[in-house]
Amino acid sequence: MPRALWGGLVALAGVMVILAALDVAPFDQANRHAPRWVVMLAGGLFVLAGLVVWTRGSPGAQAAGHAAGYAMVIGLAAIADWVAFGPGTRAFGFATWRRAPDLECRIAFGLGALMMNAIVLMMTADAARRLLGPGLWVTALERAGRAGLVVTISPFILLLVILMLVRAGWDGISRAALGGRRPDGKGG
Repeated sequence: MPRALWGGLVALAGVMVILAALDVAPFDQANRHAPRWVVMLAGGLFVLAGLVVWTRGSPGAQAAGHAAGYAMVIGLAAIADWVAFGPGTRAFGFATWRRAPDLECRIAFGLGALMMNAIVLMMTADAARRLLGPGLWVTALERAGRAGLVVTISPFILLLVILMLVRAGWDGISRAALGGRRPDGKGG
C-alpha cells in the first residue's frame, strides 16, 4: 500500500477522533470519559503521524519529521500526565472480567507519565544543544531526564532480578530433590 494511502488513513482516523471530541454526529458522547482537550489532542497526534507518513521522503520532510516527533512525544506525555495526575477517578479494563481500580491505573500511568516527562526533558536538552550549543543548563536537563528514566525503569529491573533469583532458586531445589540430576533426567 502506498505511503500516501497509509498516511491518509492514519490522519483520517485522527480526524474522526477530533470530530467525536467536537460532538459531531454520529459519535455517542456518553462513551467519552476524558475532557475534550485530551480527546482532541489524541486525534491531533494521529493526524500529525499520518502527515509524517504521507510526506516522508519529500523535501524538508526530515526536519518536519523531527519537529513532529517532538510534538508527538510532548502530546503523549500530556495525555499520560492527565490520566495519572488529573482530577476524577480512573478505571481501565480491556476485558469484561476485570477493571483496574483508580490506584492501579494511576500507578501504571504515573510511571508511564514520568517516563514520558523524562524523555521530554532529554529531547528538550537535545534540541537546545543543537540550537544553542552546549551549556550547564542543557547538561542539567539531560541528567534530570536520564535520572527520571532510571527511576521509572527501576521497578521493572527489580522485578526481573527477583524473577531470575526465584528461577535460579527453583532450579537449585529441583536439582537437589532429583539427586543432582537435571529435571529433564539428563546428567548434572
